[in-house]
Amino acid sequence: MRESIWGLVLAVSLLVGCQAVEEDVIAPDGELTQTLETTAMPARQLPPDFLERASVSAQTQVERYLELSDQITENGGADPEAMATVVSAQWLPEEIAGFAYYEQEGLRTWGRTGLSKVLVQSAHVRLDSLIEVGVIACVDSSGVFVLPLESENPPEIVRQWHPHYEDFEGGDNEWNVLEEFLGQPGLTWGPNEAVVFWLLGESLEQLVVDSSEQWWGVYPC
Repeated sequence: MRESIWGLVLAVSLLVGCQAVEEDVIAPDGELTQTLETTAMPARQLPPDFLERASVSAQTQVERYLELSDQITENGGADPEAMATVVSAQWLPEEIAGFAYYEQEGLRTWGRTGLSKVLVQSAHVRLDSLIEVGVIACVDSSGVFVLPLESENPPEIVRQWHPHYEDFEGGDNEWNVLEEFLGQPGLTWGPNEAVVFWLLGESLEQLVVDSSEQWWGVYPC
C-alpha cells in the first residue's frame, strides 16, 4: 500500500484575471497631473478536492518517474530521451546528463526504487495558468545496486541480507558469496533519503517533474 500524507499547503488560492483600477496623481500644487492605472488580481477559491487530487496526481507521477528512471539505468543509461514523457522540456537535459554517467562508466542497476511519505508542500495555479505542485518524499533506493555492465545480478544470499549484513547468520560458504559479490569494483547501492520534487502541468492529470533535489532539512525517512 502506498503511504501518502498531504498537509501544509503554502499557496492555497488561484490568481486569475485582472481588474484595472484608475488612480489620480496630484502634484504638490494641488493640480491633477496624470492618471495611473494599476491592476488587482481577484482571488478565486480552490475546488474542494484540489489538494487531495494534487496529492494523488503528484504521487502517481513521481512513481512513474522513478519507475522509468530504474528501467533506463537498468539498461546502462540507454534511451534517456524516454524521460520526456515524465519530465518537462526544461528538465530533460538534466536527466539525460545524469544517465550519461552510466554509459560513460559502463554501469547498470538492479532493483527498484521505493517511494513513501509523500507530503504536498505547495499546490497552486501560477499566473501563466500552469498548475505547480511541490512535494517532499522519501525515495528509497537502498535496494538498487549499481553494478558493472558485465556483472551478474545479486545472488539470493545477497538479496536475503541486504543491506543488514551486520546481522548475517549464514555459513562460511554463504559469507564468501557475499564478500565476492560486494567486493566487485564499482559496486554500490543507493540511499534512503528525502527528495523535493516540483511538478508542473496544464492540469493535475498532466503534471510532469520540472525539477528535483535532495532535501537537506529534517524529514525522517
